[in-house]
Amino acid sequence: MKQLRCKTERLCIVMVFLLCAVFLRTAYAEEIEDTMPYRTTGICSDVTDAEYEFYYSDSFFSGTSYEMNADLARLAMRMAFSGFGVGKESDASDLLRLFDRLSIRYDDSTVHYGVPGPDTIGYAYGMRTIADDEVLIVAVVRGGNYKEEWAGNFTLGLSDDHEGFRSAADLLVKDLQKYIETVPAGKNVSVLVTGYSRGAAVSNLAAADLDKLASEGKLGAAAPDDIYGYCFACPLTTKRTQEAGEALYGNIFSFVHPADPVPKVAPGAWGYGRFGTTLLLPTSIHTDDYNAYYENVSKGFRRYAAVDGKEYPLEAVDIITADRRIATLTDTVLSPIIYVKTMQNAVRSAIIGGENAANNPGNSMISSFLSGFGDGGTVGRTAGNFAAAHAPEMYLAALDAIGDGTILRDCRSEYGYWIVDPGVPVRVSDAQGNAVFDGDGVKCSFAAERHTVGATYGSKGELWFDFPRTETYYAVITADKDMTVSFRCGVFDTIASKEATRNEYTGVALKKGETAVVVLNPDEPVLYIGQTGSAEELLAAVLSGEVSDARTVKANRIYQDGQKTWDSADTKEPTPTEAVTRDSSKNETKSSVPRLWILSAVGCMIVVGVIVAVTVRRKRRNA
Repeated sequence: MKQLRCKTERLCIVMVFLLCAVFLRTAYAEEIEDTMPYRTTGICSDVTDAEYEFYYSDSFFSGTSYEMNADLARLAMRMAFSGFGVGKESDASDLLRLFDRLSIRYDDSTVHYGVPGPDTIGYAYGMRTIADDEVLIVAVVRGGNYKEEWAGNFTLGLSDDHEGFRSAADLLVKDLQKYIETVPAGKNVSVLVTGYSRGAAVSNLAAADLDKLASEGKLGAAAPDDIYGYCFACPLTTKRTQEAGEALYGNIFSFVHPADPVPKVAPGAWGYGRFGTTLLLPTSIHTDDYNAYYENVSKGFRRYAAVDGKEYPLEAVDIITADRRIATLTDTVLSPIIYVKTMQNAVRSAIIGGENAANNPGNSMISSFLSGFGDGGTVGRTAGNFAAAHAPEMYLAALDAIGDGTILRDCRSEYGYWIVDPGVPVRVSDAQGNAVFDGDGVKCSFAAERHTVGATYGSKGELWFDFPRTETYYAVITADKDMTVSFRCGVFDTIASKEATRNEYTGVALKKGETAVVVLNPDEPVLYIGQTGSAEELLAAVLSGEVSDARTVKANRIYQDGQKTWDSADTKEPTPTEAVTRDSSKNETKSSVPRLWILSAVGCMIVVGVIVAVTVRRKRRNA
């Protein structure tokens, strides 16, 4: 009996020892908490010295890379921010200082931050020892102060991937593959690739390449489970959207602010997407539980951007303004082929400069766009709002405010929108009949200071209205004269950066004294025209479902699921835009060539304007 007890005790001791051995690495995972100095970007205030806190743990890399880790995302964003080039040489001194604090070893052969020129890329990588049998490789791509390197952002090309990002990603992947081969046999390898803006796009493609290599056994000891891709303010990178959505790439996470214009490049309407999972940062039209997040992100942004006493509140109106401007670009330029053949070199030359830059059409379109957009104009928003949406300080604050990341998983990817002709007075009410805002054809007056919808007037005087897809609103129009009204209502997919559906009403006739109520259901809007009674009476009848006395009008053209075909309720042609006419007998789109160049130039600046403003300020600072 005594011998049995001894054997049992020895067995228990062995089991305890084995359990300790299994969990020893996790239990003793090193954690590092520290602060890092940085210079604010000066996007929303004067450039000044500041610092951020960071937290690192070896345990970030003990689990599968296919589960988004909010703490790792916060660290990666800080790495990406420190990865901005410093000074006239745009060197990696800030990033290397962070590498030192994280015990990430590097040398001259792993730091590629030469002075930026056209079609170059800056990146640095190094290795940290996590345990005797495990190492971590961290690669950060330069995402700011990249001077002429910025021209690569607009080298779209005609291949499956954005060529300006693709060529840069190829350089990084080639280096990393060789570097990983130097890791001694028997050691586990984890790889973190991260970047912001241009750096995020390069990181997105590079992480996808590493996933592919790892899945084929061509990345040393690294398996896809060991690849961690974290991308911030990430542009669209590839037309291989079906492949990009495969499970293999589910360890790549791209964080995008819906009001940020940069992630909308290249346009989703041209078929571009991203590898992996796109996570939208919360907004009032994408998120139900928004107020607490809004307060936290506003506080964080004031701190990181050093804008005490000054705010850049990003509202729903900023989102529809950015999306409508991108839509104008794609409608105007029509296709990537036209852009590449008629505009790409002009835009690149305007950015690069040189002796011919002053007379370059790309240079003049930048100036004209900024001069009209910087003061807000009829849109009523300033360039500062869009610069703030793209600012790294905004992404730092947003990542801090998301907590464990649950709020990101609950974000809706789509919102509803309504666009109506210029000069049409409207009142929009909610589902209870409460007024939300009035539009007199010039400005919008909201009924409450804080609201979950956006409304503004575009450059041609058209009203833009956006709202949560889960809600229905009611627009009341009163005709003070005989008039025709055209409008469209639909769904915009923020992740895909394109319209998902559109219901279009063209040339609806209203007689003087008639009233109309548009049920703004983004999936199936309905127009009711009342022959008698007031606008308030017609709205009450629509809300109660008793509209037998009104004439019902349905959309005469419907755009569904990305299909560029129209289901028509009648044979009336759509109203042509300034740049596009549609031949319904051939179902083709034809461009108005004399106007295309002008509108293309203006449209392109929708994409580059905000980034130019930011870059100019940085160049002045570093001059």
